[in-house]
Amino acid sequence: MPDATTTADLLEPAYVHSANEAISLGSVDLEFKVGGQVCREKANAVLRLTPNVAVELGLSLLSDVDTSFLEDGLWMTPGSGKPFQANLIRYETHCHCERGTVAFVPKNAPVEPRPSTSFICSAVCHLFNLPNISVPAVKRAEISADPKDRRLVILRADGWEITIARTNATEEAVNQLKDRGGYALTHMAKIAKEDGSMFTDGELSDVLSCLHWFLSFCFGRRVGVGLTVGLDKAGYWTWEQWGVTYCARDACNARCCLDDQHGELLGSVFPGFWQLWRDIQWQPHLKYAVDWYLRANAAEGPETGIILGQVALELLAWKYCITIKSVCSPNGFKKLSASDRLRLLLSNLSIPPSIPPQSVRLSTLYADVADAITCTRNNLVHAEARVPASADDVCGARALSLWAIEMVILRLCEYAGQYANRLIVPRWAGNIEYVPWVASKML
Repeated sequence: MPDATTTADLLEPAYVHSANEAISLGSVDLEFKVGGQVCREKANAVLRLTPNVAVELGLSLLSDVDTSFLEDGLWMTPGSGKPFQANLIRYETHCHCERGTVAFVPKNAPVEPRPSTSFICSAVCHLFNLPNISVPAVKRAEISADPKDRRLVILRADGWEITIARTNATEEAVNQLKDRGGYALTHMAKIAKEDGSMFTDGELSDVLSCLHWFLSFCFGRRVGVGLTVGLDKAGYWTWEQWGVTYCARDACNARCCLDDQHGELLGSVFPGFWQLWRDIQWQPHLKYAVDWYLRANAAEGPETGIILGQVALELLAWKYCITIKSVCSPNGFKKLSASDRLRLLLSNLSIPPSIPPQSVRLSTLYADVADAITCTRNNLVHAEARVPASADDVCGARALSLWAIEMVILRLCEYAGQYANRLIVPRWAGNIEYVPWVASKML
């Protein structure tokens, strides 16, 4: 565990790190039971990045310990932190040695090696595999005129302020990920209250979870958020969280609703996303919808993508039209065809139902967005389909379904700015346009 008197710099990682190399988190005293016997050992903690991201705790035990007690996992208590359940992944004994080497992985990351606290003044978290976003010079000047200032964008909502910044190794890390894939720390984020007031670790954990889902939605791929350090007013470490949320394997840009050359747009979308997140009726459905969207966007085959995309859209349609707005009764909704359910969602959100002009071929085959998505999906999953959809049509319908999910979530966030239209192929980097419910009023 790092020295408690160490301060953390906003722009630089709190841990030494290179792409795809394990990050040493320090040592921690662990207490656990083996066969009814209480053991107290010092463990070395690392964040392993290959073959997957996981916290690994390594320690030594007497060689005559009955490891059968370890195979089903055990509860561990790190110093004065929260107990957690861990699974045994490796046990090695050595000839003529009294002790063997044991390695555990926490079953439910993250691990909190320090006690809960209500005295966090600010926090620094590490962002993994975030694309190399940039901000136009005129927008950068609104944050700082200093060209050495690495801050990119500030997210504000409900009194919270989240500053996302590059590190001095961001470009190198992103390039390594593009060449070799894997995982790397690419950016930093500082979390604080706008009025400087203190907050609890529970409140911070909620903000971190929201930040993960928000960035993942905006960039169309899982962004890792973790290795968080809570700081007191003097800048000393007062709380830690070991672990990183699930993230995609590289930092290549996925098709998404925000352009990576216009990072400033994040600040306009975040307040609405935060309000949805804080709504107990919306949060679980928002996570499910974004998860299905990310799976559809990452699917290798367009067929899988459009099926998963329709799942997300029907989930959003049910939640918004029935639970939130009570547009019709649950039974009435169930009697509607899949296309009519999507039409109901789009119309109540004032999203134009017509197929965008960029999807020329689909507009000649189908009546509207809902018809194109559901008919293509039906042709894929029902054996009695008379005319199988062509590969080009499936690809086009998949893009349309992902576009529809993006528009619905942005509309729910009450966003009225510009976005990256995935239906424009090819789309030049930096090319953005107003969301359709705003663009239609400009005509």
